[in-house]
Amino acid sequence: MLIPTNRSGTITASLHLDDGEGATAEQVFTLDILTRRYEVTWKTIEVEYSWDEYLDQGEEWQGNITPGMEGRVLDFEGVLTLSQDVLAPQDNFTLSVFIIDDGYKRSDQTAGENITSNESATATVSGQELNPFGEDGIFDSDSEEDLLQLLLMDATARAGQGEWAWSVVAQQADPDPLFEGTPDPDPGNDWTLSVIIKLHVPQLTEIAYE
Repeated sequence: MLIPTNRSGTITASLHLDDGEGATAEQVFTLDILTRRYEVTWKTIEVEYSWDEYLDQGEEWQGNITPGMEGRVLDFEGVLTLSQDVLAPQDNFTLSVFIIDDGYKRSDQTAGENITSNESATATVSGQELNPFGEDGIFDSDSEEDLLQLLLMDATARAGQGEWAWSVVAQQADPDPLFEGTPDPDPGNDWTLSVIIKLHVPQLTEIAYE
């Protein structure tokens, strides 16, 4: 007889024996299944995402990430950098991030008029202290998976847990052609997007009861 013990609690059962010749015996027993015990320490790490693309004027790029699967999101910064134009003025693109479950939106636009002749246009979106730091401690749980879910789904520390949608919009690529029908000297631009996210990640070590 196999009794599942993957969940804590009390199980009462009985064992019945029959020798097939009229003799029987029965024994009632109780099993107390204890939770497992873990020491939890939190570690700060950084994860980076990067993309390199090209957009013509009027086009849009989108990319999705889910950084909160590993730990609590503390801070983030996304920097969009345009390839430097040979012809002035500098192009204008918009960088945006939308954390869907939170309804959280941030955006920034590259400002061509502020770009000097030896600098590339950039746009930056960032956020700080989205969640509190996790606290080290000793926790009881039926499994490592259950405890991780408990720690990461804390109602007071769930900002940034869902899907993040990043977008880049090529609003204006200057200069435009001087005359209609002539070739556009600057139809678009190459760009790079670097996103760095700081996470607080729980580290679990199972320990014995004292």
